[in-house]
Amino acid sequence: MNQVSVIVNYCSLEREFLPKVLAECAHFASEIVVSVGTHLYNGTPEDPEHLAALRVQHPGVRFAQYQVNAQIDLGTQKGVQHRPHAYWPNVARWTGVQTLDEPQWVLFLDADEIPDGPRMRAWLEQVYLDFNSCYHLANYWYFKSPNNQALTWEQTTILIHRDKFTEEHIFSDKERDSLGFVPGIENREHVVGLDALPLIHHLSWVRSESVLLTKINTWSHRDQISDPAKYVQHIFSDSSINDIVHKYRYRYVYNKFQIYINSNDLSCPLDRPSEQYFKGLEDELQHADHTQRNQLNVLFSAIDMYFEGELNESIRLLEDIAQTTAVPEVFDFLGFTLLSFGYYEAAADFFRKALALDPRHGRSLFHLGLSRYYTGDYFSAMQSFTQAINLDHSRFEYYYYNACALLNVDCADVAISGWHAAEKLDDSQSGTQFNLGLASIRMGDLDNAKVYLDKALQLNPLTTDAQRLMPQTEQISRSQSISGS
Repeated sequence: MNQVSVIVNYCSLEREFLPKVLAECAHFASEIVVSVGTHLYNGTPEDPEHLAALRVQHPGVRFAQYQVNAQIDLGTQKGVQHRPHAYWPNVARWTGVQTLDEPQWVLFLDADEIPDGPRMRAWLEQVYLDFNSCYHLANYWYFKSPNNQALTWEQTTILIHRDKFTEEHIFSDKERDSLGFVPGIENREHVVGLDALPLIHHLSWVRSESVLLTKINTWSHRDQISDPAKYVQHIFSDSSINDIVHKYRYRYVYNKFQIYINSNDLSCPLDRPSEQYFKGLEDELQHADHTQRNQLNVLFSAIDMYFEGELNESIRLLEDIAQTTAVPEVFDFLGFTLLSFGYYEAAADFFRKALALDPRHGRSLFHLGLSRYYTGDYFSAMQSFTQAINLDHSRFEYYYYNACALLNVDCADVAISGWHAAEKLDDSQSGTQFNLGLASIRMGDLDNAKVYLDKALQLNPLTTDAQRLMPQTEQISRSQSISGS
């Protein structure tokens, strides 16, 4: 396998991502260096206790620290550079380069760029890396939530051999993109994995409202945004994606790396099926004939592969038996995989095939409702959710998403009843409390809204939507009290 060193530019604003980055890099990297400054780029000191804890938590990773000064004089620095804000990321990368043990391929990552470790390793084992090439790896781009994946791919991550660049090439206004301008280098654009899909997941704008504002005020591109506070306020003004950066189109995907920052960053319902789901399959297995038994065993294998990240292999297994199967769960899980990729219409077709085999298949009714919900067809979604609820009163997610659909068609009072029903089944979900608060605000019931939002924050202090709404609710409540008196 090609030997690769990884250099990760890090600051504490990326703390939710770094453990995921390091875990994925461990699949393929021969050495990992995390380069971190003494201060954020606006002069705010880094958290020394946090950095010390990272060193203890990741003993196999080398942490290289560099001194950050609030003011710099570019005229006294090495390299041709005119953008002051681009200087410190270059220092970070060069600090990492100087820490490497030996010359080999170098992958330059930011801490919010998470490689798909096993797929990256497979690619490195199979491809021939041309010494005279600079590889620009394609990446998925996410906005506001790890569930919001852009349909447009970007390319920010660079892979290049250490012997091909010098300090002068690193210090450039173009930051790491400057490595593509090294004399004699051939640029390989939009490089993908063996399955022709991006190897990197870039969660650049996946932040809480407060952290995103801090990031914009401290990162190297801050000179490109004139009013960061107004910018961020617009993004978080409601639950829509509100991509005012690129205006990309998006699809809903499952939360691959289990990153939870905002209240809506949920893996439910696109998480591993419940024990009850598997028990039902096992019961069917006992009464199945030889052919159905083989197909159910294939389904078990496909489910395991899917949740271990082998998505394409899982789909191929299911497609092999889909031509002859009479097992509705096969079509249901095929639809489930397509749903997680954002292919809502194709997913709906598989759910209908499952329901043609078993019209009382509750899980397929629920998934069919989700495929309608994510396309904005809330009335069709409610019809499917209600049918699923009538078949099985024990499923939290059936009530939860039916209530979400109700709120989207301005039936806040009925939605509140739905979330209360969901709450009786599982009272640990902060999203339920937040939505109860939101619906109460719609109803003008500010006292209960404050109670629900407070519960949401108790269950998950990172529920930033609740953090934002709570003071607004209290202010409106005080205003009403004053006017009433």
